[in-house]
Amino acid sequence: DVETLGALHRLLKRDNCRVLTAATPNEAFELLALYRVQVVMCDQRIPAMSGAEFLAKVKEMYPHTMRIILSGPTGVQT
Repeated sequence: DVETLGALHRLLKRDNCRVLTAATPNEAFELLALYRVQVVMCDQRIPAMSGAEFLAKVKEMYPHTMRIILSGPTGVQT
């Protein structure tokens, strides 16, 4: 969601956080390989896999990186 991403970006920049954004999990993994990232935040609904699957892979590769998942109303199954 572009609006939510924009709001989070503005909020975090106020605290002098460097914010990197990716549109896909592959883009995110490229950024993780290039930069020292302290916190990864993602939505539950992302392309190619669920947010939970993505964060599980992040945990395996970068165990000291804090992981946060965002979720809106997605239904009972999720």
